Amino acid sequence: MVMDWDELLVGSADDCWYYFKEVLLDLERRYVPLKKFTGNKRRKPMWMTWKASRLVKRKQRLFAMYKNAEHPAYKSAAKEARRELRRSRRKFEKQLADNIKSDAKSFYAYVGSKSKLSSKIGSLKDANGNVTSTSLPQFLPMRI
Repeated sequence: MVMDWDELLVGSADDCWYYFKEVLLDLERRYVPLKKFTGNKRRKPMWMTWKASRLVKRKQRLFAMYKNAEHPAYKSAAKEARRELRRSRRKFEKQLADNIKSDAKSFYAYVGSKSKLSSKIGSLKDANGNVTSTSLPQFLPMRI
C-alpha cells in the first residue's frame, strides 16, 4: 500500500491530522495482531509438584461430577490429594533446609512468606509505668 502523502495531506493542520490518524488506525487494525490474554491463570504454590496439582484437579473434577463430599470416589480422591500435597510440601521444605548453607536467600524468603504477623513495637511506658504515645528517641536516654 503506497501512498503519496503530499497529495493526501492538503488543507488545514486539523484536517491533515484527522486523515493521518484515520489511515494509521486503519493500518493498525489490519496489520497489528492482537494479543489474547488467557485470563484466570492461577499460579500454583512453589512447593506444589505436578503430581499434586493433577490430583487436586482430579478431586475438583470428581466433586463437580457428584456434587457430594461424601461420595466414596470423591473421598478417596481428596485423601490421595491431601497426602500428595503434604508430601510435596514436606519434600520442598526439606530441600530448602538441606540447601540453607548454599542458598539462604530462598530459605528466608519462604519462611518470610509463611509469617502471618509482622512484629510491631507496642506502646511505651515511662519510668512511672504510664503508657505514652511519644516517639522512641525521647526514651532512648532512659534505657542507658
